Amino acid sequence: MKYRLSDNTVELSLSRLCALAVGDSPMGELPPTYIYEREKTLFPSGYERNVRLSALLEGDGLRYELTGVADGVFCVGREWTVDVVRMADAREMRAVKQAWKTYAQLLGFLLAEREDCEAVTVRLVLVSREDGSIKTSFKKLSRESLHGFTSTLPSLLAFYVNQTVERERERRPSADGVPFPYPEIREGQEEMIRGVMNAIRREKRLFVCAPTGIGKTVSALYPAVRAFGSGL
Repeated sequence: MKYRLSDNTVELSLSRLCALAVGDSPMGELPPTYIYEREKTLFPSGYERNVRLSALLEGDGLRYELTGVADGVFCVGREWTVDVVRMADAREMRAVKQAWKTYAQLLGFLLAEREDCEAVTVRLVLVSREDGSIKTSFKKLSRESLHGFTSTLPSLLAFYVNQTVERERERRPSADGVPFPYPEIREGQEEMIRGVMNAIRREKRLFVCAPTGIGKTVSALYPAVRAFGSGL
């Protein structure tokens, strides 16, 4: 989750939204490729896999930029369908995880917004790990109902959203340009500060070996605070 101060927008992935709102991750193992090739009725010609979707949603005085990846999308005539496809054990085949159902409906909202269509069929395709059997469930939902469902979820994340917004609006500006907390930078600290900052910029890990007493702690924290303040 990330807040953009420039346009008052919270960037939020559907997987993160599900995990926080439902208390469970919607992620899972995908079936092998041969399943798609074998089941032509389920996965017709023109079936697109791993489709990235996004849409904007407004609520609580904020804009939410929602993003997610559909396991499959296809259109027959003018009827759009979005898929969540998962490998499932016997228990999951009997009782489908709520997180998967929620994720499918959220993807339906994103697809309806992208295609500007009145309704989307939301489909769950479960492939048994035990015997390879397939269970499907689907529901055609109106764009209005998908929007209404999606609009209820961000309010459940108010605590996390408020923390993120506060961090960007108040804490980050206060960290921007913060001075080094001591009168002088010791020998070796400048090199470590540069190394930490470069590692942050490149999103890499940095391993430091240095003797006791040179000031490793502040040499790690100071560039981290500066990077936070500059939006890295």
